[in-house]
Amino acid sequence: GERSFSTVCFICSLWNLMESPFRCLDEFDVFMRGYRTNRRTNQETSGHVEDPAGSEEEQSKRVREVYARSLEEVEEADRLGRFHKKPRGPFGLHIKVKDPKWANVIELAIGGLAMNFVIHDQHDKTVLQELFRKSCSTPREHPNMIMMKFRDDFYDVSSQKPQTNHPTTYDMLEIDDHIISNALVEQSRIEQSLLIESSEEARMLIVGHAPRCVFNAWTLAGDDVRERGAYSNDLSRNNSRYFRDDPSQVIEEINTRSGSSEKRTQFRDRTRGDWRRM
Repeated sequence: GERSFSTVCFICSLWNLMESPFRCLDEFDVFMRGYRTNRRTNQETSGHVEDPAGSEEEQSKRVREVYARSLEEVEEADRLGRFHKKPRGPFGLHIKVKDPKWANVIELAIGGLAMNFVIHDQHDKTVLQELFRKSCSTPREHPNMIMMKFRDDFYDVSSQKPQTNHPTTYDMLEIDDHIISNALVEQSRIEQSLLIESSEEARMLIVGHAPRCVFNAWTLAGDDVRERGAYSNDLSRNNSRYFRDDPSQVIEEINTRSGSSEKRTQFRDRTRGDWRRM
């Protein structure tokens, strides 16, 4: 961020000394990807890494703790009949990426939705907010909520399927809950988002003349390619936090927070059943 901005400022400051009339650079960061990757490799080789693995493990641990607290509170409130319709989430518990090589990219494509809940109405939102205030230590830990009317089945996205040989984000996901699936369709248009390994191929296919029903394309390098241009993301330091966690770790976290042994067993069995459907 800051380094890229400084680079642009430096180049612009030199531009008055050049004969070229142009004052814009398009996607200059694409050409810095090799530099960043090499620098990261050199840091790991020398043992001086700016972002140590310990911090990543701490992030993953905090994610699991939020999963555990949120699930426990929602299960108990639903058992007491406090919701009109039981909220669904977090999204990440109901999603499995079929091909692990796309896990980082899909997490980037979905954005912060992996930790979101879906709620049916304002009443359920109020109840869930109250639960979050009890289970989360700070407001920053509260998962976000998406309000939408619950349907009884999956959206039919067949008419919106792009006519290409490339899979969509929708094709690459196994989603065990139709509410979560419908929310992803509404929020991220996953049925119109292609997955293309090569950035060059994605640009040739999409930029300037996107095929019918194609909203964008994601590449293995993390590029977000659209009809009007492409946006680059650096995945060299990113690891999927939501789609690669071991479900047994989440279940164990829940078990340690769930009161009596009988209650722990019942809650563990229900949660493990949810995970098996992924």
